[in-house]
Amino acid sequence: MERENQNSRDHKLFINTGNILFAVSKELDDFDKSFYALLKKFSKEFDRLYLKLKQGSLDATQMNSILTLLLESFHIFYETVDAYLVRSVLKWSKIIGDREFKKQLYSTVFTKIADIQLCMSEMLSSTKAGYLASVAEVSFQRRIYSTENLVRHFDNFTNGGMEKEIKAVIDSMWTINSEFKQLAYPEPALYGWKFDYGNDEWKKLVELQKQNPDKTYYNAVKAQLKGS
Repeated sequence: MERENQNSRDHKLFINTGNILFAVSKELDDFDKSFYALLKKFSKEFDRLYLKLKQGSLDATQMNSILTLLLESFHIFYETVDAYLVRSVLKWSKIIGDREFKKQLYSTVFTKIADIQLCMSEMLSSTKAGYLASVAEVSFQRRIYSTENLVRHFDNFTNGGMEKEIKAVIDSMWTINSEFKQLAYPEPALYGWKFDYGNDEWKKLVELQKQNPDKTYYNAVKAQLKGS
């Protein structure tokens, strides 16, 4: 129903944003329930096959298919996280004008995602797949690989006359990645550079990377695959 006065337009906006919050909450609830059921079925099947493996009635290679499903489970979860990140940046930021409602929506989404991740971790850790789940998580932590981006950000903004400003931003990013520095910036560990992740700053990493432009994480992976 269309209304002409300002109060009616405000009321319409309230109803629309309320619908967005309801719809997103329902989406996440539906995903939570279906994902939980999938993980429960996976965990039961993994334990069944693992028991047969230990009893000697199953060859280790026959576990490959269920291990693939473990990785697929992580793919599904992180694809869902990415979908909401994209929606929050490209969609909701444009169609929702109310700042406080945006904060409420973002809080609802990412609190629910955190709940799903905790449930996932707890369920897998209670099964024989638990130790493998930690390995799978590490593989996804490679998503935060940042060395090449770090060098590019610094160079581009410095060349644009914003060296002071980009240094402050990268200082913050360096702190944010403090718990995963070796994953985000793996080159020093891969190539044996003299670099202390606990004490050295990102500026030293940039200098080392520029001194060794061909020694990147991706080139190390390629070399390993070629030699295997």
